[in-house]
Amino acid sequence: MCPHCARSTAFPVFPADRAPATLPAVSLLVLESSSPEASWAWVENGTVAFGGPAPGRASSALAAAIAASPVAGRRAERILAGVGPGSFSGIRSAIALAQGMARAWKCPVEPVRSSHAVAHELRDAPILGVFADAKRGHYFFTEYALGRMAHPSKLIPRDSLKDYLSHCTRAVACGPLDGVPESMLPQASSLAAAWLLHGAEPALPLEPVYLHEQVVPGANRQTIGA
Repeated sequence: MCPHCARSTAFPVFPADRAPATLPAVSLLVLESSSPEASWAWVENGTVAFGGPAPGRASSALAAAIAASPVAGRRAERILAGVGPGSFSGIRSAIALAQGMARAWKCPVEPVRSSHAVAHELRDAPILGVFADAKRGHYFFTEYALGRMAHPSKLIPRDSLKDYLSHCTRAVACGPLDGVPESMLPQASSLAAAWLLHGAEPALPLEPVYLHEQVVPGANRQTIGA
């Protein structure tokens, strides 16, 4: 199978026994590239119509996957872009792709915290810690309670990991991470589910969740609008 070909089997974003009573009637293109494996999803009326992994460099791989799929030539009403925490370069590439497509389609781009995708999959955990490598001697830590964010992402020293693990009933890393026994890559379809269920996160900027303030400039903090 071509590495850029989309999965052709549609599936619901939510299981039948856990689906919300109502869902926004909107077509979504979802881009997620904060982890070693980028992914994308085309969602319509609560169903993932197409999507899948996009191996390779984030922007070129995602663009190739979309262009090779049955949705090529169609226009989404909204684009969701995962903004991490995670790979700074991967996230920037996906944001740039989303902004370019949004200008052509005249639709909004909305940032979604990538850790929400993992939290959605593990939403039965009373206290879930989602970790990611922040480099420079730190990890990212985001806390969730039953699928909802309890505390936003923050930087923690690597040598404090045990303290944070002891606080959580379950801990997972977005990709293999020393000291965290379980890993799960954020997926675009789960990112869509989290957004459909909980909506937008107020004041989250369209830029990587990086938190090393001296690296991330304060400019370009607005969501692209129609």
